[in-house]
Amino acid sequence: MLGQVDLFQQNSPNLPVSSNAIYSIWGGSNDYFAGNTNVNGIVGNLTTSISSLAQGGAKNFLVFNLPDLGETPLAKREGVTQELNLLTQLHNEQLVTTLNSIRAKNPELNIYSVDVNTLFRTTRNNPKPFGFENVTDTCVNGNFAGVTSICDNPNSFLFFDDVHPSSRAHELIANAALAAVKGGNKSIPEPSMGLGVLTLASLGAFRVLKRKSKSKKLVKY
Repeated sequence: MLGQVDLFQQNSPNLPVSSNAIYSIWGGSNDYFAGNTNVNGIVGNLTTSISSLAQGGAKNFLVFNLPDLGETPLAKREGVTQELNLLTQLHNEQLVTTLNSIRAKNPELNIYSVDVNTLFRTTRNNPKPFGFENVTDTCVNGNFAGVTSICDNPNSFLFFDDVHPSSRAHELIANAALAAVKGGNKSIPEPSMGLGVLTLASLGAFRVLKRKSKSKKLVKY
């Protein structure tokens, strides 16, 4: 995350930091998958990224928490579900605490929290209303080095490959991000708590997908 912010700032003469733009901050999964268990350090990298961008003039941030990484097909295949879910919980708890501290010290910043953890958990528990038929397996056969086949209906799967969500899942995340901004959702409940109502929308490469204005309505439950 810090590396990507550094690259962005190196190009700031040609791509200046805009106070009107929204900057998405989403990271940690690759670190935990790689065996890094330093939650404080990883969350610290995310908050340092916010501070660095804010010093350059950024005012608006979308910050995503992590879904339960232990529920990914990769974690289940490797037998590390419990370990990764615990790291996810610690990460999300620390993220809430740290973001609240930043908000208190910097009231001029708009930091919108997107609760991907609750979204994915709810989707796994009741997949049909979200349009999914399979929330445990991968759509593709193979791995990053080579895909041997792709399922007939990728959007009926929550996971496209071992760790990345399908396009449909990304759409749900994007809708959740949009709802957070429109609703002024600058805080999320503790990870153990559920949201009463969640307008849906992704996991993966910390970007918010643009949504066609005349396409599907937001799904609510």
